[in-house]
Amino acid sequence: MKKKDFKVIKTEKEFHRNYNLHDLAEAAGSKILKAKGYSTRVFGEDRRYEEVWEAGEDKPDCFVVKSSNTESNLCLLDWKGKKSDGYMINERAYNSYIKICNSTELPLIIAMAKINPSNEITSFVYFVLPNAEIVAGKKQMWDKNVVVEFKANFKKDFNEVEKYLATL
Repeated sequence: MKKKDFKVIKTEKEFHRNYNLHDLAEAAGSKILKAKGYSTRVFGEDRRYEEVWEAGEDKPDCFVVKSSNTESNLCLLDWKGKKSDGYMINERAYNSYIKICNSTELPLIIAMAKINPSNEITSFVYFVLPNAEIVAGKKQMWDKNVVVEFKANFKKDFNEVEKYLATL
């Protein structure tokens, strides 16, 4: 790891606000998974409060496992909380996730909770990687990050995620 050696565009407050949205998505999603007989095991590290920038790969949050068999990983999962319209993730994360899917031979669920100004989840959908067909395009955002946009017709309702998990 190395110290940040670049100009910060996004403030610390904006950075942590995104994690608050992530935490809302994770809490709601974990409750859904538990109700359907699934749980999670940590995969990546939460480093949001560290004063370092790690060059390299982004990592998904967790493995999804059947609650009755926590040794067998069904897939990977990454929680996303979004206030913006559209379905997108950072290009760096997308590229890292594809590499991790290929190396682990596991699919990855990107679970996206749309969150309104009152911090209520208005929709909760997911996309499955790897699948090049879901990519609608790329664009640069206000914070200079490039994002990969997903086609909305590939989204599935996270409240019914057990239908997909049962196929694994």
